[in-house]
Amino acid sequence: MADTFTFDIASLPSDRITLFEIRYNIEPHNSVCAWSWVVKYALYAKKIPFHVELVEMVDIPALSKALGLQPGEIIMGAPMYTLPAIYDPSTKKAVSDSLTINMYLDAQYPDTPRVVAEGTKGLIKAFFTAIRTLDYASFPLTIETYLGLTTAKSREYFRTTREKFLGARIEDMTPREPEKIAEVWAGVEKAFDTMDGWYGGNTFIMGNDVPTHADFVVAGRLMLLQEFFREESQDWKRVAGLNDGRWGKLLKYCNDMSVL
Repeated sequence: MADTFTFDIASLPSDRITLFEIRYNIEPHNSVCAWSWVVKYALYAKKIPFHVELVEMVDIPALSKALGLQPGEIIMGAPMYTLPAIYDPSTKKAVSDSLTINMYLDAQYPDTPRVVAEGTKGLIKAFFTAIRTLDYASFPLTIETYLGLTTAKSREYFRTTREKFLGARIEDMTPREPEKIAEVWAGVEKAFDTMDGWYGGNTFIMGNDVPTHADFVVAGRLMLLQEFFREESQDWKRVAGLNDGRWGKLLKYCNDMSVL
């Protein structure tokens, strides 16, 4: 339970950043958090060594308080603590929220490739709001798998919090009938079509020759879908092939650069 959580910041590596992300039962990463991948891709792009610390979902509030982090938002009257978060031993600072983290990395490590362009914070926040359309569209296809990947310790917490927020049982959110499945997929494809319009003829959304934060946000969602559907499945191949294969290519680029 969350009240038994113990944490000693002195146990973390002193020579590299620690990235905290939610633990799931999935190999090889043990995590399927799209927002964590946004930070991972930035760290890889900057070639900043990092250590991953997996955290039980029920322990996020206790960890956040131990690190001195504030809740990201208030949901249903309660503070919501979220991951990813990082701890940088070189500054003894803890930072949460993927955009805030990547802006911190840009500022603290100025000799590395910038991932959040100057003056684009407002534009990126608008982009986040728009990309939620994809999250909501794909949610019925992934929520039951999400539940199955949670650890035994966190599964009941995941179920009760999601069902309270969404007002339905998780099993009832998943489409079963062919016409309902087709309807959900139509929404997913429409969301990807919208994103394709943002990219125009560019490989990356800012028109650069390398990806930046907004591309990592998209790639994080793609990584999540690939993990949920499994790479060899027809569902993943369907996503990867949309818009002339743009999304499969974007994810491959981001994953290919993910080495230190």
